[in-house]
Amino acid sequence: MSGFEVAGIVLGGIPLSIHYKNGVSLIQRYRRYERELQRLIRNLETEQVKLQNVCEKLLDGIVSPSLIDKMVENPGGELWSKQETQKAIRTRLWKSWDVFERNLRDIQTTTDEMYDKLKHGSKSDMTLAAKELKRVAFALSRSAYSEHLTTIRDGITNLESLATMNIELEPKRRVRSRVKLLNVLRTVVASICRAVESNLKCSREHSVSMRLSGGVGQPGYIEEDEIIRDHQTDLLLSHNQLENISRLLGVDRHE
Repeated sequence: MSGFEVAGIVLGGIPLSIHYKNGVSLIQRYRRYERELQRLIRNLETEQVKLQNVCEKLLDGIVSPSLIDKMVENPGGELWSKQETQKAIRTRLWKSWDVFERNLRDIQTTTDEMYDKLKHGSKSDMTLAAKELKRVAFALSRSAYSEHLTTIRDGITNLESLATMNIELEPKRRVRSRVKLLNVLRTVVASICRAVESNLKCSREHSVSMRLSGGVGQPGYIEEDEIIRDHQTDLLLSHNQLENISRLLGVDRHE
């Protein structure tokens, strides 16, 4: 599962935790419970909006503006899994893709834990009253969920910092990436020419033509092996037999 499919799950999971407030009318008369539950819901809603903003910031400029709202509103949907979108996000995040993804997974795990503690356990043998009591105890005990909220809050703050820094550095990285691409391709071409030259045993004069095709459309953080693998090399080797015959006959050619 890719990092932004995880982001979709996280964005979808936070509202589930929020909406489990509904149906708790049995115990809503307890003001303290209501106050703490509202605090928890408000904090979760805040983190949800912050995560949506991070996703919006990352998508801006790499997907069509008409799709951004749809992708944020429909997390984990079909638009997120498109290969070109995934590739563009990885390019933008540069070396921090893995770190970004690990933060997302931490948020997902914590959100799942909170969701589990607030939901009705359908497979449990606990009575309804016991299940409600479990949820009340979790909501009333600020220390019980403060660690979860801290993990979610810190994770989203990290994601926001990574997104902001990578977007700021993107123009300079694009230039460096193009320079790296050209240097690698020059090295490859020179190596091929040397290999061909060292294996030609005849004394005729040869011409070597080479064409490179393929490769990355938009430079990003890629290893040299990936650059080489993404390019196709067409090699044409020829020798000018007419020129050799002319030399033997002592005839000069004029352009």
